[in-house]
Formats: sequence, C-alpha cells, structure tokens
Amino acid sequence: MWLAFLAAAWAGTIAVVLDGPEPDPAMAQALAAELTLLGSELTLDPAQVYAGDPSLDRLRADLDRAAVADDVVVVVTAGPLGALAARGLKDPARPVIAAADLWPEPTPEGVLALTVDVDLQLAVDTMARLVDGEVALVAPAELVESGHMPPGTLPAIAPLPLPEGVKGVVVGPLTTLTRDQQRALFDAWTEAGVPSLALMSDLELGPTAVVQPASGATPLARRLALALVDIESGRPAAARSARISPGTLQLSAARMSRLGLSPPFDIMAEADLVGWEDLWPVLTLEDALTDALADNPSLAATRASLGADDTAVRQARAVWLPDLSLSATGVQVDKQLVSVIQPATSVSAELAAEQLLFDNSALANVGIQRDLTRARISELQAAEQDLAYNVISAYIGLLRTTALLEVRRADLERVQASLTVARDRLRVGDVAETEVARWEAEQASARAALVSTWADMLSAMIIVNQLCGAPVERAFRPQPVAQDKVVLSRSMRTPNELARLRVAVAAASEEFSPTLDQLDALIAAQDRYAKATKRAYFMPTVGAEVSLNRYLYQSETPALEIPGMGALTFDLYPAGFYWTAGVVATVPLYSGGSRRADQAEAELDLAATERKREAARQAVNAQAADAVNQAYATSVRAELGQAQVEAVQRTLSAALDAYARGAAAQTMVTEARTSSLQAEISATDASYQALQSLFDVLYVAGALPTPSRPGAPDDLRARVGALMEQSP
Repeated sequence: MWLAFLAAAWAGTIAVVLDGPEPDPAMAQALAAELTLLGSELTLDPAQVYAGDPSLDRLRADLDRAAVADDVVVVVTAGPLGALAARGLKDPARPVIAAADLWPEPTPEGVLALTVDVDLQLAVDTMARLVDGEVALVAPAELVESGHMPPGTLPAIAPLPLPEGVKGVVVGPLTTLTRDQQRALFDAWTEAGVPSLALMSDLELGPTAVVQPASGATPLARRLALALVDIESGRPAAARSARISPGTLQLSAARMSRLGLSPPFDIMAEADLVGWEDLWPVLTLEDALTDALADNPSLAATRASLGADDTAVRQARAVWLPDLSLSATGVQVDKQLVSVIQPATSVSAELAAEQLLFDNSALANVGIQRDLTRARISELQAAEQDLAYNVISAYIGLLRTTALLEVRRADLERVQASLTVARDRLRVGDVAETEVARWEAEQASARAALVSTWADMLSAMIIVNQLCGAPVERAFRPQPVAQDKVVLSRSMRTPNELARLRVAVAAASEEFSPTLDQLDALIAAQDRYAKATKRAYFMPTVGAEVSLNRYLYQSETPALEIPGMGALTFDLYPAGFYWTAGVVATVPLYSGGSRRADQAEAELDLAATERKREAARQAVNAQAADAVNQAYATSVRAELGQAQVEAVQRTLSAALDAYARGAAAQTMVTEARTSSLQAEISATDASYQALQSLFDVLYVAGALPTPSRPGAPDDLRARVGALMEQSP
C-alpha cells in the first residue's frame, strides 16, 4: 500500500492532525495501528495528537519548537490545522501525507498529495504493462514547483519534461488543479503521444487510464476498516473485515485511439473500457442477421438462379403461344428454264401462323417447371435458415464468452482481494510467505484464464464478422437477446402440457419446414412427369397452321404457239391474296420401348423421393420434439444454476470474511472460490444454452426470421397456439 512505501523509510513518533468540528481521537490510534500493520517502526505519541480547532495554538507552538520536525505528519482531514501543519514543516524534504480526496482547496505547496486508498505501486505497474516501458510518477506538488501548473491559472499547453525513455506518466489526484487545468494537462500529454494514468480522477475520458477503488465506499472509511484494532490485543478487531477491493482500471478508448495505443491482452481483459461507444458500435442480433443474409455470396447466387427458373417457366409456356412469321421470297431462274409456267423472275410474301393445339409433354412441362421453381425457392429458404442459424449460434456464443469474461474478471478480483489480505497478515506475522506465494500463483492462474477468455471473445467476434461479410477485425458490442422474442410457449410446467407442446410444435414444423416443402415440390414435378410418360402411349400431338400469301411481282412468260389456236399465255399465279390452312395430328405408334423405360424410371424416381420425404418428415417430427424437450431442460437447468450460484456465493462470502479475520485457512477460501467459479461458469453456460435451445426450436421448424419469411416466428407462434387450443 502507499503508506508502506512512504512510512517504511522513517522511524520515530507520529504527529497526527485531526480537523473537523467533532474529530474522533480514536482515528489517530487507528492510523498508528495501520502503519504498524504495514511494517513501520513508527509509534504514536498521545501528546502529539492534535484534535479540533482549540488545538491550533498548541500545534503552532509545537511547530515553532520543532517538536515534530523529525516526524511524519499525517493529515487525515482538511482544514486550517492541516494547512498549518504543511506550512510549518522545518524540513521540506520530508513529505506530508495528505488526504487529497478530502481536501476542499488547493493543497499547500510542498505537500505530496495522495489519496488515502490508492495503491501507487498498482498504478505504476499497470501503466508499465500498458505501455511496456518505463513510467514516470508525477505528483501535483511537482507540477506546481515546475512552473507548468501555477495554482489558480490555466497552464500553457505543454507536457512536463520527462526523462528519456519514459513512455507513460502516472499522476496522483490532481486536487491542486481545476477541471479545465486537469483536462488541459492530459490533452497536452496526449498530443505529445504520451499515455497518462490518473488515480481517482473524476474526469470523463480525461486520462488514458484511471485507477479507482472497485467499492463504492469512501477511501478513508475502507482504509479505517482495515486499521481498526482491538486496543487490548493489538490485533485487528474480529468484528471488522479486512478485505479491501483492489483498484479497478478504466481505459479511455478515445484517448487510446488518438495515441495509437494497443494494450496487451491482460490489460484489455482486466480493464473497464470507457467511452468505447464510438469505437465499438452496438451490433444487435437483428443487425447481424440483416448483414449476413443480404451480403452472402452463396445466397446471392441462389437468388440469381431463381431468375433462370422463371425463364424456364416462361419457355415452357411459350410453346402454347402462336408462332407468327413473315417471309418474302424472290426467285430468278436460268433463261433456259423459262417456260410458259415458269417466269424468269417472281417475288412473293407470306404471313404464316402456327399454333400448338395439344402436346402431352409440353402440357406437363409447364407444371413441372412451376414445381421446380417452387422447389428452388424452398431451397433458398432452407439456405437462409441455415445461415441465420449459424449467425444466431455465433452471436449467442459471443454473448456467452462476454458473460464468461465478466465471471473470470470477478474471480480475479476476488483472488486479488485475498492476496491483499494475505500480504497484510504477513506483515503482522499471522501467515507465512508460502501463503502469499500460493495466492500469487492463484492470481497468475486467474489472470491467464481471464486472458484466454478474452481471446475466446475476440475469436467469437471474428466468426460473427465472417458470417456477416464484415472485416474480421471489426470491433463491436453485442447486445443481450431478450428470450421473450423467441419463446413459443411457457406451458411447460407439467408433463401433459409439455407433451401437448411437443405435438403442436411437431405439427407446425411440418407446415413450416422448407425442406419438406422442397420435397413436396419435387414430388409434384416427378408425379407430373410420370403421368406424362404414361400418357405418351396414346396421346397425339396436334397442331394448326394458317398462312396468307401474295405474289408481289412476276415477269412475263413466253407465249405458247398452238397450231390453229394462235399464241397462248398463262397467268399461273393469282393477282391478289390467297390463304391456306391445315391441321396436323401425330399419334405415336412404336419407339423401340423407350417410352416404357421412361415410365419405369419416372415411377422409380417418384417412389424414391416419396420415401425421402417420409424420412424427412419423421426427422422433423423427432427434431422438433427433441428441441422442445431441450428447451424445457435447459430452462430448468438455467434456473437451478442461478440458485446454485447464489448459494455458493454466500458460502464464498462467509469464507472470505472468516479468512480476513484470521478464522479460516486458505484452503477453505480456495475450495469455496473454486466451487463458486465452477457454479458461475455452469450457470452462464446453462443460461445461454437455454437461449440457444429456443432458437433451435425455430430452426427445426424453419421459422427463423429471414428476408424470404420475416414474419415466420410470429406465424409459427400463432400456429402452435392454435394447435395447442385444439388439442385435448
């Protein structure tokens, strides 16, 4: 603790100054006992306890006589006595330990202003790990004496000169500075590229990092809880707990980004990241599903193929539309072939229309192509369901690792608190060094587990990004998923209700399953084909053709000389329009047995698909029933797991309290901590397994929300409710 670093260098008498309207002299004894617990050789002189304003004259007289010149003056409250004690020091090299977090005015010059509870070594070690280099410790008195921070004035924006090689700065509570001055100081260091760490700072995103107590109690009150002693025995009072929460590190995401700072895993895992909203935006489950389903290349290719299926349907229908054609014919024959019936040159035009009246294969093909398109749509829906399920599972996995990270962080804090107690007890000889070493080993193990869980969280985040088509390094904050959005029914309290729910979900799953719908479409297509091959034995193909013709030009033909009749000419082509019409019917007679083979193959394919559909139906029924059972079992497991956590945490709390009083062995605390950790991990796993199982029910039923079926969960819920009402 910070007092240990300062008090260990002195031996002698403590002069304690107690200010306030009603100071408690027992506080002096408590502080003296605390220094003793920390290994100091200082003792308390009752004659040099200055309590209350009436003691002002006596304190001034003692200072004038240099009665306390060789002593460390501990100022525990603010006020005129504390200021006088600070100004009256004969040796400026000796520090005054001031309760800086209680000081209402600028700390007197020469005072090393430190908060009562902050562990400087923790702060320095934290910054050293943060920057992986040397760290400078700066106190407000040094700032004032350097001229960079004159009291009451806004300083020039310039960082303090730092020793060469220093990569980070640790600053004590800046009680000598205004909020604007504090912010200006941290901004100056940030602009210079130097990370800073503040103790007990109340600035919002001011320094790069802040170390502050984890507990909500005031620093002085928590310190005195450790220092209170039984006056007769000189040992910590049994009624008091000596457990003190270690400091909590907060990291400013904005400042780290500006500095280009990349903290190591252990720092990131242990710290609370503040102001990360702009750097790590929220990504809800709905957002993740939208990104994944909209940008997935495989789904995009399947959607594009549906356009080809639509074309196939249009092509199948096209054969039933009339085929119109307009043609022009020009003929030029050799002069040797010109005759009375063959002009040398002729030009004609024809408008023709052909119409298929009946064709067995063409008629069946229209329905077949429609069924195949429906099957492709169901295939797309199944692919969307698979991708949505993968995204949901990955997202829930990320939520789980995030929750486990908090479990591991809480476990590390418990170990650190126990280590603090063990070190304090070591100083007074209550435990051996081996006990502290065991707690240090436990701390290393807990820290390693925390870092491993942090890495698992990042890996889970990468999987979500990969499924969403986002950059794998994208950082975001997942949002908890409310179970009421996916719960199908809460009627699972009795075996009969659970059985009714299983039956209802299984029946609804058959209606909603895209896999079954795809197989139904394929069966319909194959059934049409099988019937068409059977009709091919006797069904004719009938077509009609109509044409409208006109000769536009013809050259003259030579006259035919007939004796006795003279020269005759022939006009073989009509002068105006003429038409022709016809109907063609073709009946198959024999094709070498190919039609029989086609029919047998079609019937076999149809039977195979029907068997496949029945197997799929049974699988959907079984999976739906199992999903409902698992949803019920995991929900019960989650409730019991939470109850177990509450029970073992009470045991752990009792063990920690007993250990702090010296009434319990380390093994008892370790066993209770291990049981608590295992229970918390199991409860966390059970909680997210319960959430996953609810989505499993929707997935088995093919009712996850997708672009093709955004309202599927609500539709399934309504259908299950209706079936539940109909069942006895």
